[in-house]
Amino acid sequence: MLARLLREGLGSPHLDSRVAGALPLELHRALGDPRLQAKVSDLEFAHAVIVLDADPITDAPILDLRLRKGVRRHGMKLARASSDDLQALRELASELAQIGEEIVILWGERLTSAPNGAERAAALLEIAAMLAMQDTDGAGLLEIPAGSNGRGLREAGVLANAGAGLSNPPVEGLDVRGIAEGLAQGELTALYLLGADPLQGSDRFSQAESPGRSMWEQALQRATTVVAHTAFLTDGIREHASVVFPAESYAEKEGTVTHPDGRLQRLRPAIAHPGQTRAEWALIVELAARLGLDLEASNGQMASQLLFDAVPFYSGLTLEEIGGRGVRWQDRPQASAYPLGVPA
Repeated sequence: MLARLLREGLGSPHLDSRVAGALPLELHRALGDPRLQAKVSDLEFAHAVIVLDADPITDAPILDLRLRKGVRRHGMKLARASSDDLQALRELASELAQIGEEIVILWGERLTSAPNGAERAAALLEIAAMLAMQDTDGAGLLEIPAGSNGRGLREAGVLANAGAGLSNPPVEGLDVRGIAEGLAQGELTALYLLGADPLQGSDRFSQAESPGRSMWEQALQRATTVVAHTAFLTDGIREHASVVFPAESYAEKEGTVTHPDGRLQRLRPAIAHPGQTRAEWALIVELAARLGLDLEASNGQMASQLLFDAVPFYSGLTLEEIGGRGVRWQDRPQASAYPLGVPA
């Protein structure tokens, strides 16, 4: 809905949900190929797991627990590697391939956010092919995104170079680095921040990988309008925002979140909205209406349905089907609608 507000309501293709720069669309698609996706349970029962450019203890403690159970209870082999030495990684993968078929690579988004991220992504896919992951049940790739719901945001089309369902966008826009530079240079004038303060970037990314605090300070100082939709009034938001909308806390949210392994899980509000806080979807609908764009959503279920209808491989999904256990979209027949191959 936010992507539609920007692209259709404001005529702006410039939006991003990644911490540090764009990755070519064909690589986004290849890394998300449903035939290559490992499940969370595979971390426990695989023959071996390679942890690549990630620290599960801090990045994803639940996944770290799975790894510990796999080592202690099932004799799973665990290796840790860095993509800084791709040849050593290839050799490690070749060695692990000799001890069993089910190999999982648990990788962090930092791998594809480095300046040579495309090269690293291509190498990761090469290793996946070498290990025959596509044809091996219990094997595959599992990414730990940098931010909350990172996979879901990408699949919804919150990327500079992709529409909903990783489709080709009508017009390719600027990624997070391009947006920061455009604001700093005066080529862009307005900024919408949804649950983000760019002055508080992830400490897992170096300044070389992300635009960096100094660049964003220049960008926010030169921007004529900054709209922030946030649950926390940080120093950066307080100093630079022209308008601040109070956002929901996690316990107030309604909708869905997509787990790193592709499982859509339902969010139900546990507490009421305090004060003037409104559902994020409701505010976006009103902003879109003031711009002459009817998003056709008057409740949370309709808002979720817009997402399911927009993403081909979510097609036919309902909140009732998701239920309390969630649904991995790769396990549904509609997974065949995933856009494999190089974009036109």
